Amino acid sequence: MATLTRLIARHPNVKIVMIFGEASEERRRSVLRHGAVAFLQKPFFPADIDRELHAVFGLRPPGLADVEPLRIGKAEAEAAPLQWSA
Repeated sequence: MATLTRLIARHPNVKIVMIFGEASEERRRSVLRHGAVAFLQKPFFPADIDRELHAVFGLRPPGLADVEPLRIGKAEAEAAPLQWSA
């Protein structure tokens, strides 16, 4: 908390995402009150980081986020020749 407070005092426009290992609603509320913009609790996953950073910086998700993955059947995959490009 001391580091959070000092960082914000020196750089008022900094955006800080706090990471903690223990689950505590009081801790989460406290760091947000002290100026953190988001809070991640361990364990977290890349999607959690993406979600928080997109929200913090007002970003839209990447354009391909809504695209369905390519799905081909096993027979199609076995019949298709491998193609490499340089």
